[in-house]
Amino acid sequence: MAQYAALEALNTRSYVDEMVNEFKKRRDYVYKRLSEMDGIEVRKPKGTFYMFPRYEFDIPSQKLAEDIMVKEKVAITPGFAFGKYGEKHIRISFATSMKNLELGRDALERFISTL
Repeated sequence: MAQYAALEALNTRSYVDEMVNEFKKRRDYVYKRLSEMDGIEVRKPKGTFYMFPRYEFDIPSQKLAEDIMVKEKVAITPGFAFGKYGEKHIRISFATSMKNLELGRDALERFISTL
């Protein structure tokens, strides 16, 4: 069964290349937007579909995530969920459409401007 799956992957390589390019485009967009936000420090990931920016605002990550969800209808994961060094971080996925990423980054920027 694994050999058939590997064969199928090789035969659909163009699709894989398209998705890799699409995720790079999404990653670069989210990275650019986050980099431009005051109070946010972010590194560009190399092999994931999420970012883990650090923020400098005086608010726990769980409260930040909850407030963004309630006020802006945007879901992010609070950094504390990834251990004690995750506090003051948020996890943002870019495994969605560009339109959703644009709306989400606009909402995040609006929210952050109120802090």
